[in-house]
Amino acid sequence: MGIDFETIMKFKTIMDKMNSKEDPRSKLLISLKPYLKDSRKSKVDQYIQFLNMSKMIDVFSKQNGDGKS
Repeated sequence: MGIDFETIMKFKTIMDKMNSKEDPRSKLLISLKPYLKDSRKSKVDQYIQFLNMSKMIDVFSKQNGDGKS
């Protein structure tokens, strides 16, 4: 089919990282939301999405051997 087991595992790792609620940065932003104006609450959601995207990029760079751990 063109998709090997390694690719499937990479996608699983990415999805797990993106769905994880254990990121302290995301937890902090979520905890601040009740104290913000409505206009800023949507910004917090955007920042959390950016954090999730950065996790995805981190997984790709580590999988390709470019990551520095």
